[in-house]
Amino acid sequence: MRRGFPIFVIMVLVAQGCTDMSEPGVESLEDPNIKPKVISTYPPMNSQGPYVDVSDYRGNSYPIEIRFNKIMDRVSVVSGFSFTSSLNKKYIVDNDHVQTYGGDLYYFNPFDSVYWNYYSYSWAKLKETFTLTFSSNTKDINGNPLLPPFSTTFIPEPYFRIKRVFPSDGAVNFPADYSISISLNSPIDHTFFDYISINPLLEGQWIIPSHDSMNINYDYNILPANQTYTITVREGAPDKYGNQLTSSFSSSFSTTNFFIIDSYPEVNNAFINSMVRIWFSASMDTSTLRRSFNIIPNIEGTLDINERLSIITFHPEPELLPNTYYTVIIDTSLKSANGYHLSEPYTFTFNTPVFTVCFQNPNAFNANVSVTSIITLRFTADLDTNTIRSAFNIDPQVTGSLWYEYHEDYILFHPKYKFDSYTTYTVTIDSTLRSIGGLHLPKPHIFSFATSY
Repeated sequence: MRRGFPIFVIMVLVAQGCTDMSEPGVESLEDPNIKPKVISTYPPMNSQGPYVDVSDYRGNSYPIEIRFNKIMDRVSVVSGFSFTSSLNKKYIVDNDHVQTYGGDLYYFNPFDSVYWNYYSYSWAKLKETFTLTFSSNTKDINGNPLLPPFSTTFIPEPYFRIKRVFPSDGAVNFPADYSISISLNSPIDHTFFDYISINPLLEGQWIIPSHDSMNINYDYNILPANQTYTITVREGAPDKYGNQLTSSFSSSFSTTNFFIIDSYPEVNNAFINSMVRIWFSASMDTSTLRRSFNIIPNIEGTLDINERLSIITFHPEPELLPNTYYTVIIDTSLKSANGYHLSEPYTFTFNTPVFTVCFQNPNAFNANVSVTSIITLRFTADLDTNTIRSAFNIDPQVTGSLWYEYHEDYILFHPKYKFDSYTTYTVTIDSTLRSIGGLHLPKPHIFSFATSY
């Protein structure tokens, strides 16, 4: 009896486990005696948002998820599905934007046939109600119809709110050339601005774009480095229809340290007519810029400052020296607009080529050039336009026009008529061509090409 007792207990537990299996097994998904019904949805049935888009198991984003208690007939599910808006938007669903996994779980991405985009909760207007329906034509794989038909509603944006802010709350290293913006779920007017503050004070103003009053931008000239700002919108801030924020909103971000983000040109990527450009992480104290900028060997030029984008550009006058190795140094005397120095000098180098052709079309020896082609030449320096016509020659001669206003370092030859078919042409740019700084081509540039029919 003692040895039999554990066996008896195990048998009772197993039997008890069997009798408690109240949920249907996998086989019930195909049981013809079980009638189909919707057992869950996302968004939840008869709910209010806000919502986020759901993803299928592959990570694809779909706004609507439906689970049935049966494996369903896909064709009838798609044809029986309808999606409507209280604002009379017209949505359609096609097979390409319906996914099913296991036959009982479906993902839908309805298409707005008026505004020509796929549905997303971000497009929903304030208090807009959506209705999702499956008709009785929807069937399971056994042919059982969905009875009664299924219908539910949801409201993605039930109340006036701030949907997002940029930079996002807690963002760090926010650069000076980015915009501060707020996105809302309903249009506003300038009354809304009375409820916004930025602390500490950042000089600038909020702007409503002419095409969209649901997104506002803060226009500023100088964004100091190494500073934390908090954007606050007080409770009661109204949209243009009188709906109010039900609670205050705040979001903080930190600007970046003061440093140089990038520079141009790079090594082996400069021309004689290149400018020197440097991007900074924050607005500069312009009074410290000119004495902190050095280029070796020294060359005359002008220094332009874009305070809004925190960019400086050095324009050599008239041009850089050919075949020369340059070093640019920004020393630590440069300060940000709010007094931070560069932590260390910034140095970069580049080298210039000789004055020559750096691009041409057609290519030399091309034997299949269209008779309607345009001859294009680009040089490593801007050209003295007074020397172009006398330096250009094409043999056999072709009536046409020389264009050099396209860019100051280009020559374009447009034939008045087509080139002759099956003809070899030779183009010569002789060494009398000069750059704006007086450089001559070291030797004539000569190339030939042949036309096709």
